[in-house]
Amino acid sequence: MRDDVRVDWTPYAEKLNQPFSRQSALTLALNRGAEFFAAGLFVVWLLAVAGEQHRARFRRRIATVTLGSAALVGLVYLSLPKIEVKLVSGVYAYSEMRMAQSAVQIALSDFDWRTTAGARAGLRKIISNPTNAAAYYLRNWDNYLVGGQIREEDSPGNYLLRETTNQLQLVTFDENGGENIVDTWDLPGRR
Repeated sequence: MRDDVRVDWTPYAEKLNQPFSRQSALTLALNRGAEFFAAGLFVVWLLAVAGEQHRARFRRRIATVTLGSAALVGLVYLSLPKIEVKLVSGVYAYSEMRMAQSAVQIALSDFDWRTTAGARAGLRKIISNPTNAAAYYLRNWDNYLVGGQIREEDSPGNYLLRETTNQLQLVTFDENGGENIVDTWDLPGRR
């Protein structure tokens, strides 16, 4: 936060190491393999048309092109950087986000905390244990909008505990990053 962020246009060709889902990496690898296979078949066909001695090796050359294409598919797939991707529809992600944020509110109301640090530690402890999600009618603590588990952070689907003069505010963030003050509690010993 002490330095300015510099934003520059980058030509598309310079974007390296773009991660792919496993499905898109396989699709790209199969496309490259199919291109190699089609070009190889064309060359083998041209050779077979060109002369009698090339027709005798026609099947062997097709097998070589086929094996080369399969090897190329494997090499391309293994060489691409891959990440896990969860595809969730917008309505599902939105409803899950709201349920998880309500669960955070209920969890914060459930346990006895005396300080903001105690509230933060308690929420982290509850969210870090996946079995606690069932107690709040959730499948898990995943944030489908930005990935990972929900956490204290000012980003879509997450929450923030904000301390004011004498209160603790629970702030949640909608799918656009807009903040909503969901609940407030008086801080013990501050009046």
